[in-house]
Amino acid sequence: MSVYTLVKSADLNEWLPRFAIGAMRQLQGITEGLTNSNYRLSTERGDYILTLIETAEEDEELRYLVALMSHLALRGLPCPLPICDIDGEAIHRLAQRPTLLVTCLPGRSHETPNAAQAAQIGGWLAQMHRCAESFRQQRNNPHGPNRWGGMLARMTPRLQQEDPDLLMLLRSALESAQQELFAVDAPRGCCHADLFPDNALFDGERLVGVIDFHYACDERFVYDLAIALNAWCFDEVGTPDAKRLARMVASYQATRPLPPVERRLLRPALQAAALRFALSRLHDEMFPRTGHQVTVKPPETYIRILRYHREHDIAHPLD
Repeated sequence: MSVYTLVKSADLNEWLPRFAIGAMRQLQGITEGLTNSNYRLSTERGDYILTLIETAEEDEELRYLVALMSHLALRGLPCPLPICDIDGEAIHRLAQRPTLLVTCLPGRSHETPNAAQAAQIGGWLAQMHRCAESFRQQRNNPHGPNRWGGMLARMTPRLQQEDPDLLMLLRSALESAQQELFAVDAPRGCCHADLFPDNALFDGERLVGVIDFHYACDERFVYDLAIALNAWCFDEVGTPDAKRLARMVASYQATRPLPPVERRLLRPALQAAALRFALSRLHDEMFPRTGHQVTVKPPETYIRILRYHREHDIAHPLD
């Protein structure tokens, strides 16, 4: 989460009465994350997360997010619940931006999770994928492989001069992802697509909620699992933690066993998931966005994870 758009107190005080949450007590920008402007809002009746959408999302896409969070929360998965106004609407405009207001969950995230925490995330993700069976809305992946070629093309002139070996790696990985994963039919449905440790909140060892569904979309389940495995089970230098990997996969499979096609696709999915974040972080580093409090995550960790997956097969020992 970041802050690109400043919210004035006068504007917020004029906007809030349409919600039955009381008057504002405090508004604080949240710097973690990358895409939208986020604030922690404290009112007379509790704490909330205020998100101003900075991307060109249509109301239909925002309604997908609202519907998905409500669908999951009503089925017992801990996640934020959208707050509707007195007319039952959850999508509004504030500071000339589409705006969502959701409940603020307790707990805190862990930058370096342990195996028990990774296991709980595996179980939560499997439950989400199970819930996809009864969720009928769809949204195309806004950060899927159709975007990757354009991002790489924009970075190519600099990479040719500064790091031609990295350019070769990214090109090869992109070709592999398109042929070995995204050209293959596999089970799919609503996915989180950004399940990093900073998007999970714990009270000690207990998972209390998963947040930030703004990348959620209709995608292959094995790719969503791969995103989470890379995020939760590798360190900053790109080395896997065997215990976390084993616990997370076992917990996932206890709720949703991987069918044979997903077992075959796990290695290319891990590579594609690493490529996705290597590309986006490298692109953000080369072409940074402007804002008031902006987080830019370095790409090196995901470049290392991508290299690891190109050279090793961790999927086979997990079978």
